[in-house]
Amino acid sequence: MDQQALFQGRLRAVLLFLLLASQAGCASDGLTPLGASLQALLPNSESLGDQARDIPYASLAIKAGDVRGLMVMGAQQGGFSYWPSREGLLLTFQDDALMTFTGLEQELLSTRYDSATLPWQQASPAPFRITLRWRGTQGQLHSDVAGGQLHCGEPSQRSLPMGNRLLQPCEQRLTWTDGSQTEATLWRDPQTFALWEWNGQLWPGAPRVHWQVARQWW
Repeated sequence: MDQQALFQGRLRAVLLFLLLASQAGCASDGLTPLGASLQALLPNSESLGDQARDIPYASLAIKAGDVRGLMVMGAQQGGFSYWPSREGLLLTFQDDALMTFTGLEQELLSTRYDSATLPWQQASPAPFRITLRWRGTQGQLHSDVAGGQLHCGEPSQRSLPMGNRLLQPCEQRLTWTDGSQTEATLWRDPQTFALWEWNGQLWPGAPRVHWQVARQWW
């Protein structure tokens, strides 16, 4: 079984779990992690930091297209985590890397790096290649490969939903097969190299995505 088929099987299993759990309702002592995740993007006046402190589960702040708010992890399996919202957005992370999203006008179907070690997890990031598959606004399927490089600066205090954290900024530039370029800024822990924030465009013409860790899950 190839990696794409394996991932699709895992995703179907998790979605079935989410459906069954949502039908079961909330636990007697309050929201389950799933219940909290289905209340993601809460439309109230609380700040994202206050929301994250009130919910004792892994969470992240998201801006993707017209979607903004706090998302809470719905399920975790191995190194994969799944982040559903009641608005229909579903994010999939592998460890600290966003791998897919569905529920927007354009959807990221798969992400593959050419190395087992992700670029930002290297002390001195080396050039890398990335392959993306996505669905466009008219439903058309695309696949493309880009060459990338990260250039990291000096660590500084960065404001996150639950407070400041010392993070190292890294500028990412991807060059695609047609010569077009996309850019993003990443913020990583200078000691562990864990990724805490990502802001940029995933492929040419993609919706801009900005996420920040509120309560970590790794």
